[in-house]
Amino acid sequence: MSLERMLRAQVRFMDLDRKLLAVTEYLIGNVNENGYLEISLEEVCSKLCISMTEAQLGLKVLQSLEPPGVGARDLRECLLLQLEGRFSAVPPLCPVIIRDYLEDVAGGRLKKIAKRLNCGIDEPREAIHQIRTLNPHPGLAYSAADPLSFNPMQELSKNRAGTNSRLSSTTR
Repeated sequence: MSLERMLRAQVRFMDLDRKLLAVTEYLIGNVNENGYLEISLEEVCSKLCISMTEAQLGLKVLQSLEPPGVGARDLRECLLLQLEGRFSAVPPLCPVIIRDYLEDVAGGRLKKIAKRLNCGIDEPREAIHQIRTLNPHPGLAYSAADPLSFNPMQELSKNRAGTNSRLSSTTR
């Protein structure tokens, strides 16, 4: 099932008024295969002739759907949305590191992060470990990868006359 179809199916079971449902479905139609929203809320307001408050409500509904992180507008928001949905304890530095030090995490600058946060190295290390368990592309699990691919194989067989070779194909 595609990401869009799965999101639309979830929305159908929600008790939303017609306008909020329409806004949410419009937003769903603007989510890319990675799960990110590709349209600004200003554009949504303009295209649907709605207020920013109505667009934000639709976004809130979209971001409440599965998979966690869907409907985010950037990587930081995607990761923060996933943290909000966690039932297990999240190290308190996780949101701070995501908001302010993501480039340093990518660059492996753990000592710099610890120094700026005025803490020991273990606290940011633990937070970074948790951050690395998050999915930066929540929609990819539902992307429509090529459902049928052609994989040529050479089969070798040996008989009394010698070795035979034939090309066969497999599909998945």
